[in-house]
Amino acid sequence: MKFNTETIKYYSDLFGLPEKAAEDCSRAFCSLDSDGELSRILGAYLSGEREYNDTYPLVGELARSKNVNEYTAYETMILLLCDSCRKAFRDAGLDDALFVESLRDVAFKNRECLSVYGVNGVFAVKWYGNFFKVSRFKLGRLQFEIMPYKGPDTTVGGIDVHDGDDVIKIHIPSSGEPFTGDACLDSYKKAFRFFGGKPGEKCVFHCISWLLYPEHRSFLKPGNIVRFLDDFKITNVKEYPTDPDLWRIFGTLSLDDISSLPEDTSLRKAYKERMLSGGMLGKGVGVFAFDGDNIITE
Repeated sequence: MKFNTETIKYYSDLFGLPEKAAEDCSRAFCSLDSDGELSRILGAYLSGEREYNDTYPLVGELARSKNVNEYTAYETMILLLCDSCRKAFRDAGLDDALFVESLRDVAFKNRECLSVYGVNGVFAVKWYGNFFKVSRFKLGRLQFEIMPYKGPDTTVGGIDVHDGDDVIKIHIPSSGEPFTGDACLDSYKKAFRFFGGKPGEKCVFHCISWLLYPEHRSFLKPGNIVRFLDDFKITNVKEYPTDPDLWRIFGTLSLDDISSLPEDTSLRKAYKERMLSGGMLGKGVGVFAFDGDNIITE
């Protein structure tokens, strides 16, 4: 497979990346592949000689040696591998629209990278391995994949759930789309059908997220986050004095001066007040059963 800037531009446009991102990635490609080294690294991955988790560190090393921003290099790599990923979706009998919708995640991650680091790129590079394995999909507002449950043993909807059992894992992309109850329910229904759910059957959905921190009920106003929390039976909670996911709320890693953090949204204002008052933060582990139409938390 020949790698080139045309591929970068094509997928940047297809996924809705900023024009500047395509330009930055194209420049990065020209530097990274000036002696063909990036093509050799990616070629070894596509041939099966090297796994994804062994590939992106080499791209990072190459970027540092060429004085190219590491996160821009990762985004360049992801875009260049999209031809292969698209073919894998098609070979799996999946609609091309599902590939496009799922890999639009690159635009979401680019927006995060711009906010946190001020550059076009992707810093959550490990995240893309399961897209390339054709095991993670965006179905409506949410993303899903079959993964092992991670949490205490529990029972929900009459189903015994044990640590390590396969369940439908939920991810919440930062797409900016409405995060309403109707949007989430529509996604659950899509995922139920996509993963083979049949009438009269139930399956278990699972999520681990800062959004599932139960104390949100005490310091957030009623809204979409608390409503999402109510979809789940919470099986475990981890608390911290400062949450490593705060960059998702404030768009920055600079949290040394809490008083200077923005409070231009009700979420930011509530979190800022929580931290200034010394309140704990955290994340929750949750499950629910689903019968194709109804969420079951008991």
